[in-house]
Amino acid sequence: MLKIVKASAGSGKTYTLVKEYLRLALQQPQTYFKHILAITFTNKAANEMKSRVLEKLDALSELSSKEKHLIDFLCSELHLSPSELKIRCQSMLQAMLHH
Repeated sequence: MLKIVKASAGSGKTYTLVKEYLRLALQQPQTYFKHILAITFTNKAANEMKSRVLEKLDALSELSSKEKHLIDFLCSELHLSPSELKIRCQSMLQAMLHH
């Protein structure tokens, strides 16, 4: 699947990329993240996206109320309960940090 996000500066491209990355990767949290390619135009943007993925996973693994919108989106898209989403996020975060 190829998805292109094209928008002007400050319009939420990184948020959209992180949301889509998490939606795909959380389908199989132990391994699938290794098979997703997200491309940005600068190293700064790539580092920002990487850092946001880890931040969101950390917040989601605690079911932070700050991430309610993202929790609702992911639970709906992946057909998961919040507790199952929490477990998958914890598993994926651990796998990403240790591999």
